[in-house]
Amino acid sequence: SISDVTPLGGLKNLRSLHLDVNRIKDPSPLYGLRNLNRLSITSNRITDEDKEKLKRALRKCKISF
Repeated sequence: SISDVTPLGGLKNLRSLHLDVNRIKDPSPLYGLRNLNRLSITSNRITDEDKEKLKRALRKCKISF
């Protein structure tokens, strides 16, 4: 399972990303992925506060928590 998404932060052209059922606590490396239009990140360890930050960072992205 994945706990660190830092390596994904550089993949600026990603349009869809599925990270369900992992151990992710810190989604901040994903904030710069402005081309994402779909992110599925259910069943992880992300706080409600960090979920809100992710929504604000990726306003055009449909996110499933």
